[in-house]
Amino acid sequence: MKEEGFSAKYWSDNYNDPNSMDGIGNAKDHVRYLKALLTLDNVKINSIIDFGFGKSVLLKEMITGLNPYKTVGIEPSKYIFEQIQSKPFFKNNKKKVKLYNFDLKTWCQKSQGKNERF
Repeated sequence: MKEEGFSAKYWSDNYNDPNSMDGIGNAKDHVRYLKALLTLDNVKINSIIDFGFGKSVLLKEMITGLNPYKTVGIEPSKYIFEQIQSKPFFKNNKKKVKLYNFDLKTWCQKSQGKNERF
């Protein structure tokens, strides 16, 4: 059976020390400087989309720090998607945050309505 996206082995091999990784260990710092820059330029963030949210650390910090009206995350790896969608943060924010288990090509082919602009 073909596994969708990256396997459990990929995640354990490549994310064995996630706190040392850029965008995970320093996710709050990334959000702080991005928010400072956007505030300086008077830019309001209404929506966020994350293509390949992986362990979702940066996505969660962006949602918390920027407080967008809506957020979409797509992740092709079924293994990590199932872990992330069951986390309380995402389960409790289903109205504001939509997570999908498919790849970028599938997302691009999907019908995009006026509510799907980011």
